[in-house]
Amino acid sequence: MAEPEHAEPAEPPRAPPAARPPWEHAAERASVEVDLRAVLADARQRLRRVALAETVLAGFSGGALALCGVLVLVDVLPYSLALRAALWCAIGAAALGGAVAVVLGRVRPLRHDVVIAARLDDALVRRGAPAGDSVRGAVELQDETKDGALGRSRALCQAHIAATAARVIEGGARESLAAVALERALPTLMVTAV
Repeated sequence: MAEPEHAEPAEPPRAPPAARPPWEHAAERASVEVDLRAVLADARQRLRRVALAETVLAGFSGGALALCGVLVLVDVLPYSLALRAALWCAIGAAALGGAVAVVLGRVRPLRHDVVIAARLDDALVRRGAPAGDSVRGAVELQDETKDGALGRSRALCQAHIAATAARVIEGGARESLAAVALERALPTLMVTAV
C-alpha cells in the first residue's frame, strides 16, 4: 500500500477581526453632530410642501364638486344674472372651503414639534425601523425647565436627543415623510378621484 502524499500544511485559520465595542460606533455617530432641531425643521419643510400641494388639490376638488352641483341647479332653476353670480360665488366658496379645511387640518398642526415628531416616528416605522415614540420623547426632553422637578439628567437627555436624531437620519425617515403625508391626505385624494 502506498503512503499518501503529505500535502503542505495549510495556513492556520485566521481569527476574524476583533469586534469594535458599541461605544466606538456611538462616538463616530456623535462626531457627525446631528441637531434634532435641524432635523425637525427639515421635516417641517418637507411636510409643508406636501400639505401645500394637498391644499391646492383640495381647492380644485371643492370647486369641481361645486361646479357639478351648479350644473344641476342651472338645469333646474330659471336663468338670471343674480343666479349666475350666486353660482360663481358658490364655486369660489367651495374651492376656498376645501383649501381652508386642509390648512386647518394639515398645515396648522405642523407648527408643533410634537406633531412633526409623530410623523417622523411614522416614517421610521414605514422604513422598518420601529422607534416607538422615541422622536416624540426626544422632543419632549428638549424642555429643560422640567429637569429639576422630574429629576432628569440633562446629559442623559442630550444623549437621547442626539441618538434619536442620528436614528432618524440613519433610518431614512426624512425620505419617507412624503409617503406618510400622502397617507394622511388620502381622504382629500379620494374626493378628488370622485
